[in-house]
Amino acid sequence: MIISKVIGTPTSTFKIKELGGSKLLVVLPLNPMNMRPEGTPFICEDRLGAGRGNLVLISNTNRKGSLVDACVVGILDSLEIENRVVYETE
Repeated sequence: MIISKVIGTPTSTFKIKELGGSKLLVVLPLNPMNMRPEGTPFICEDRLGAGRGNLVLISNTNRKGSLVDACVVGILDSLEIENRVVYETE
C-alpha cells in the first residue's frame, strides 16, 4: 500500500463502462516517515470521494482481470508511526 496526496483530477470524455461512476485521481506518493514526495505521480481509481489535498491510502491491485492498476482504499485522518504523529488533518 502507498500513502499519497491527491494533486489533481484527470478529465475523460469516455471511460470503459465497467468503471461505472468511479472517479479518477492524480496522486503523488509520499514517504510516510517525513511526508515528503517520493516517486512519480500516477492515476488511480477512487470510489470513496477523496479530493485535492487529501492524503489517501492506495492499493496496487495488480490482480488478473482487474481494470485498474491502483485504487483508493482509505482517506487518512491521521498517521502515527513509532508513537509519533506524522500527519493529522486540520
